[in-house]
Amino acid sequence: MTELLDNKGVGHVHKYSCLLQPNIRKPSEQHEEKGRDGMDNQKQREESGAESSSEESDGEDTGPWIPDYPDGFCVKKFCFPEKSAWVSSWFDVCGRTTEDYDEKIRKYVSEVANGVQGRKFVIQADGYCGIDKNPGYGAIIYDNRCKPIIAESKVLPEGERVSPFYHELQGVNLGLELAIHYGLLNFQFHCTSPDIVRFLTDCLIRRKKCSSCMENSEIEFQVCDVCFRSRLPVHQKANEERILPVIQDFITKVSKLESLGHPCHLLRFTEDLRRIKVADWLAKVGLNKKMKPHEIEEDVELTELIFSEAVRRHKILGCIF
Repeated sequence: MTELLDNKGVGHVHKYSCLLQPNIRKPSEQHEEKGRDGMDNQKQREESGAESSSEESDGEDTGPWIPDYPDGFCVKKFCFPEKSAWVSSWFDVCGRTTEDYDEKIRKYVSEVANGVQGRKFVIQADGYCGIDKNPGYGAIIYDNRCKPIIAESKVLPEGERVSPFYHELQGVNLGLELAIHYGLLNFQFHCTSPDIVRFLTDCLIRRKKCSSCMENSEIEFQVCDVCFRSRLPVHQKANEERILPVIQDFITKVSKLESLGHPCHLLRFTEDLRRIKVADWLAKVGLNKKMKPHEIEEDVELTELIFSEAVRRHKILGCIF
């Protein structure tokens, strides 16, 4: 087995972190193996089985049980680094200093994320409209290894409370604003509501597709009132006057991304409740604040949420961090 450890030689092993990978062999090696005497192979297996049985009978520790996988597969164990070591790795790109941080991130995005390696950033956004706190919204950007690049939270006065749908739209716009600021052209976007996903996708599809949009040059890149109202969820009809400017702002930002080179016809908004705990925290924190990695590190609760998200992605995707 192969263990990938951090720079301190410490690995953090999680259950179900093993992956099956093909054991690729040369054709000549496969031919030679097939030509071997089957009796010799059987004899070797019997001898190894006898040795392991004698060790177990002596009461010695034989190590972890390894299942009998099919021939042609090997097992590799990927280890996630300890929390302290992983948090320290946040600063590998730009260091802990805040001087010229934005420029360093733009350079990193340009040279790595948008390069031939095709590394995707992840943007998560959410909004909050509960009664126990002021309404708000937030967004965070991760790199492809779930390390935070920037996080921002916004809080609104009590009188600005509209609806969860409305404030989640504000969170989406905040995420796109951060993407434009840092020049992200290759990213995935995660938000919470299926209604948001369907509505935004329909608005993008309908841009300049109906007769009203095509006849009115003043709403170029926008969605006309007819298209907007026909696609707005029924439970939001009472808030359409508040939502329309937010949608117009959204499409303006999408058009800006297109001008920078982002293939916005491939823009996807995926609802995944498990992936937005950090954005949910930002929407509820009640602060108007933009946080760089060193400021995120200072908040224990936020750091723990990000670490848990990274571990979850590691267990599912087998990412090497």
